[in-house]
Amino acid sequence: MSEPTRVPTQIARVTVYEDRADVVRQGDVTLNAGASVLVVEGLPALLSDALVVAHLEPIEAPAGASVNVNDVRVTRVSVDEPDVLA
Repeated sequence: MSEPTRVPTQIARVTVYEDRADVVRQGDVTLNAGASVLVVEGLPALLSDALVVAHLEPIEAPAGASVNVNDVRVTRVSVDEPDVLA
């Protein structure tokens, strides 16, 4: 499998509820045939892991080709940010 592919995304839709928000992000990526690992960065720290889903829609694919999402994982990493109050 190749290196992970970073997918730039933007917010496509937000539904605000009394105790939470449902945020749909959208991005485009070109993939070669075979397995790929996609990475979406910059998500909020208070993300509910159990509610994260991924969906792929082929824009151009040969007849009979299929696209599947086999797994979705949330990995939190610490990112050093400059002190905004300095």
